[in-house]
Amino acid sequence: MSKNTRTATVIGVYLGLDAESLITTPQPFVQATFAGFEGDKHAGITRRSDSRTPRYPRGVEIRNDRQVSIVSVEEMAQVAHSLGIPKLPAEWLGANLLLEGLPDLTQLPAMMRMYFSGGATLVLSGENR
Repeated sequence: MSKNTRTATVIGVYLGLDAESLITTPQPFVQATFAGFEGDKHAGITRRSDSRTPRYPRGVEIRNDRQVSIVSVEEMAQVAHSLGIPKLPAEWLGANLLLEGLPDLTQLPAMMRMYFSGGATLVLSGENR
């Protein structure tokens, strides 16, 4: 293991099953594909541009760089504390993956790879604001 290797634990996996809702639904497992998590509303190799992609006209087909949304237990606890609430469930933010052991998840650089024991590899594209 290199000195730059870090380990985290998957605490929960979720799918966005309702296109009209931000809230995701806990799952016992998910199938990771090149398009994201199978069955999730954000899965897909491409997507249509929208207000979050101002450099493209709306509706143009572009590369989907938001296939999976990842949050950490530690950062969720910080946000809950800042909001003055006891807990902020990952589902409320539309998360697909909840990890424990990465207290600085949102500070990890884009293009970093996450390798999972089941064989999946995810490439971070950046913070989903």
